[in-house]
Amino acid sequence: MRLGPEDREQLTLVNYIRLNNLAHWHPIQENVIKQPGYWSKMKMMGWNKGLSDMIVYIPSERCKSKSGALVFIELKKRRTLKKSGEFKKISSDGISVSEEQIEFIESVNTVTGCQGAICYGSDEAISFIEQFLI
Repeated sequence: MRLGPEDREQLTLVNYIRLNNLAHWHPIQENVIKQPGYWSKMKMMGWNKGLSDMIVYIPSERCKSKSGALVFIELKKRRTLKKSGEFKKISSDGISVSEEQIEFIESVNTVTGCQGAICYGSDEAISFIEQFLI
């Protein structure tokens, strides 16, 4: 099996999450199924573009807020050019964020106890998770 740059970032993130014994899941969003009608059926069953790559549950006893948190991470490969704070579609360095991904993260951030971010590389994603941990 060959891993691309984003796959390696995901693997590093998953290893960190597992080492810290956090409940998590990676919704299958990749367009890997080629069976006719599969994605039409998935859309009917609730699949949506833009859902984050990783969802992590921080239990209340391990969360700074004491009420627990759901953390949503859209993981992109590490980028060389740092853009500050704004969600933008970036194509100059080969990394793009879809409008659906931006909308999903923005909507997550309106829900109490949920936080989402677009992270460029596993280091950013790990730092984001660590903001919530005691």
